[in-house]
Amino acid sequence: MHRTATRFGLIVTVALLTAANVAAQQARSAAGPHLQPDAGDEAAVVKRVVDGIMQPYLAQGQRGLPRGRTWSRSPNLGAIVAVSLHGHRYFFPYGKATNAGAPFTPDTLVEIGSCTKTFTTTLFALAINRNQIVPDASAQKYIPEGYTLRAQQLTPLELADFTSGMPDDPTNLPRELERRGIEYYTVKDFLTWASQYEPATQLPAPYRYSNAGIGLLSYLVATATCKTWEDQVNSEILQPLGMADTTLRPTPEQQKRLAQGHYRAGHDAPRWPVFAWYAAGGLRSTAQGHDQLWRGLSRPQGSEWQTGFRRIDRGDAAGAEADLHDAERI
Repeated sequence: MHRTATRFGLIVTVALLTAANVAAQQARSAAGPHLQPDAGDEAAVVKRVVDGIMQPYLAQGQRGLPRGRTWSRSPNLGAIVAVSLHGHRYFFPYGKATNAGAPFTPDTLVEIGSCTKTFTTTLFALAINRNQIVPDASAQKYIPEGYTLRAQQLTPLELADFTSGMPDDPTNLPRELERRGIEYYTVKDFLTWASQYEPATQLPAPYRYSNAGIGLLSYLVATATCKTWEDQVNSEILQPLGMADTTLRPTPEQQKRLAQGHYRAGHDAPRWPVFAWYAAGGLRSTAQGHDQLWRGLSRPQGSEWQTGFRRIDRGDAAGAEADLHDAERI
């Protein structure tokens, strides 16, 4: 989702988690063997690495933009970074989570935006692994009843790997953000628009990031599995991983822990409404929850999730289908 808010809480954990893990391992090794058994020493090393990434970024008051323009950062900038290393979990907060000065904590909720796509493609991987959906079949096979795709050649895999050619968002959205919520721009509106979509080029198209494509994929997976996206996210991911604070619709108690976003100029940004394509960017979560997801997706080879993800890879699509047929014979 293209939000211009300058508070960039939990999403930053995804970009930094791998870098911090790698850099921390390098720093830990370079610091000498005396650090090996002491988690407290490790925490200090990891913090130095994360501070080295975050502090210069947060201290940057302005950034150059094209055509000689500059972007001044909001004074309300805040973030939290989660790191899992050698069985230990570390959380490093920066700045403030609210205008009232509440600090970021591992339980602060933020809008994780497009990190929601990780959940949706995980469900897609599981459906492939369970022989519920064929990635290279026509998407028409799984479109909800009552809709017919103009793009009959479109496949679920092309939606998942951004080669469907679909635009970022539906092209007939209302201008006002608050009018884009699912109460106004409904699931029927979204699926009607998606049904009329025609690719401008032969598929698979060149890579084009698309919220709409992932949103449509979620409805295909729901049809294929006979289970709604929300029900699947809860039963397949959130409950098994204990992610109680990851949700599409925060409770009143969770809303009290939501970080406040800001526009570039520093004034408050509104909460995202729940869109009809919410599976592309609607979840709220915490640093703690996102760390649990990361560790779940990093399970040892052979887990059902990882087997499904390997089959999504375009280079092995044919092999994936063969594996599914073999599974049928067994």
